[in-house]
Amino acid sequence: PILIDTREPIEIYHALDATHIDVKRGRLSVGDYLFEDKYGKVVLVTRKAGDLFDSFFDGHFADEIQRCMNYITSNGGGTLWWLQEGPWRAQSDGNHEVIEHQRLIVPPPNRVHEAGYNLIPSLQIASQCAGLYYLTTSSHWETARAIEVLYIRAQLGWPISLITRLHRA
Repeated sequence: PILIDTREPIEIYHALDATHIDVKRGRLSVGDYLFEDKYGKVVLVTRKAGDLFDSFFDGHFADEIQRCMNYITSNGGGTLWWLQEGPWRAQSDGNHEVIEHQRLIVPPPNRVHEAGYNLIPSLQIASQCAGLYYLTTSSHWETARAIEVLYIRAQLGWPISLITRLHRA
């Protein structure tokens, strides 16, 4: 089954439950979603939303990732996915030195995060170079769909080819 942390939005649980995948809620010590792949390896997903910048700058993000990696290692290996929920737009003040990132949701968030130019792409690249897989979703529903696809692909065995070959016209 997919284990979903009880602190995660109930909408994600309901969306996954509607797919007839076996899902259970419980308090996870690391990550937000946990399941095993076809070979019994851990697949751990940590979801970040509006708290990404706060958790990055106060050190919580790095601590969380380290705890997740330690958990995976102590359980015989697996994969770690960072799922960033919420599209972000960049607003420039004109000189491209400071960018404000704000989630594009309704109602708008009560907080605007300021960060250096290219922070989000830098986080993505650094994470993937360190072996942390990165996904972006725009809503709870899309988050549930991404987790569903991760689960299905993991049950089929990793890796899964995107395409076998491109056919010529």
